[in-house]
Amino acid sequence: MNTKQKLIQILKEHKSDIDESSLTIDTKISNLGIDSLDFIEVIFSIESTFGIEIRDEQIADLQTIGDFLNCLKNNGGKP
Repeated sequence: MNTKQKLIQILKEHKSDIDESSLTIDTKISNLGIDSLDFIEVIFSIESTFGIEIRDEQIADLQTIGDFLNCLKNNGGKP
């Protein structure tokens, strides 16, 4: 499973009705119906799954799937 697939899996764990076929790197996380509490849980899941730490100042920049993928790449995250 690649990084994008694993990220989508994590998102679906928090919002099971996500239509995977409609997701692009430009898809906004807020458009997926993920509320602020779910968003924080997604962050924790990503940190745990990929073995990284997302700094507080990075969180505000995580708006789209592409933002998350860039964050993972820049932080050396591997599934």
